[in-house]
Amino acid sequence: MSAAFKEKVKNIGHLNSTEKAQIEHCLIASLDKKHDKVADDAWLELAQQRSNGLDSDTVKGVSWGQIKVKIKT
Repeated sequence: MSAAFKEKVKNIGHLNSTEKAQIEHCLIASLDKKHDKVADDAWLELAQQRSNGLDSDTVKGVSWGQIKVKIKT
């Protein structure tokens, strides 16, 4: 292990949860070398469809509490 790695791991306990999550995101993002425009476009289209459904009241939103109850049953 490099000295830089050892130093980061040694100090990770001093970070709050938000900072740790940000580091996690940066590490995972750094692994993605290829950009998949087709997948990005598909996710964008799906998000727009769902947003339009909520805006037009053709789709009813569900609270996180309702989702947790449904998962547990």
